[in-house]
Amino acid sequence: MKQQILKYRKELAAETLVLLLPTLAGLVLPASSSDFLRLEWQWLLPAFNVAVFWGTFLFCAAVPTFRSVSRKTVTFLFRLLTVSETAVCLILMALDYGSSFSVVTLINGMTALLFLIIGNILPKIGPNSVIGIRTSWALQSEEAWNYTQRQGGRLMVLASLVMLLCCFMPGWQPQVLYWTALLGSVAGSIWISWKYARDHPAPKAAALQGPQEKKAEKTAAVVTVVLLVMVALGIGALLALSEYQVVFRQDRLVLDANTAPDAAIQYAQIRSLRLADADDPQAATGSKVVGYNGFGLEMGTFESSRLGRYHRYVHAGSPVIVVQTDQETVVFSGRDTQETRSLYERLKEKTAEAGDWQEGPAKSG
Repeated sequence: MKQQILKYRKELAAETLVLLLPTLAGLVLPASSSDFLRLEWQWLLPAFNVAVFWGTFLFCAAVPTFRSVSRKTVTFLFRLLTVSETAVCLILMALDYGSSFSVVTLINGMTALLFLIIGNILPKIGPNSVIGIRTSWALQSEEAWNYTQRQGGRLMVLASLVMLLCCFMPGWQPQVLYWTALLGSVAGSIWISWKYARDHPAPKAAALQGPQEKKAEKTAAVVTVVLLVMVALGIGALLALSEYQVVFRQDRLVLDANTAPDAAIQYAQIRSLRLADADDPQAATGSKVVGYNGFGLEMGTFESSRLGRYHRYVHAGSPVIVVQTDQETVVFSGRDTQETRSLYERLKEKTAEAGDWQEGPAKSG
């Protein structure tokens, strides 16, 4: 492993620096619109990306057959990982500074492009235990390996084209097709590998993995799984503890969320205020742009056909309060019906004291 680190020391240093660029940029850029988003793109994601990058490299370096992969291929694939990880930070940075686009669409498009690139690279990768479609069946012989990478690569290219097409189509059906193509290409590649090994059994002498490689790969795999479980538990705990607070300040209403961007509305700027039932189509969720939705909670920036792009902080099953100014729309609720109605009455009082407003249906976006 030490030899591999020394061999790729320049590349490792360069890629690490690129991954930390959002952090360095955040030190000199002016204040942005959301403290939460800034925390994500400046600190949390870069730290996570560096950990993923180094963890992936160390995993690969621990496997002896990693040495058989050409330096050009290794450099390209790790650079691809770096670019894709940094791009996510830049997307959030742009959103934080006022850009208007769908984060989900961009990330889905990036994933599709990654599949397209990887699908074209797979047939060019020689037998090894760290890069490629590395099923036990593919590693039974060189012929099985080459066939799996070639056919699996074609399947990934086909899936990527379907995924790219879905990125430009509205509705939930393209999303289902998108994930079907993605997961189908992965499952299909595994099936291709299994079928070839079944139809073309190879003698043990032709196996591409020796005892040393198998032991090293198992050790690296165990360490990787442990790290992934720790990350998953941390993320799960963070999501499970997600919540927001409705704060009435002297001149404004603040929706303070711990895992999503905050929102604030000055009472004097409110032009329309209404209480809507949970199933009111004018208050329908729409699609998430950035934020959190899960465990019966929705927080962040959403987009719907009626309200356009708006801020949403809602507990499932509760009526919602729709607040509109000349610049933005905010939809929020309390934890239950009683609390929501209480918040609505209090906001009406605050708004009436601050200026002119109307109580009525929310306008369409």
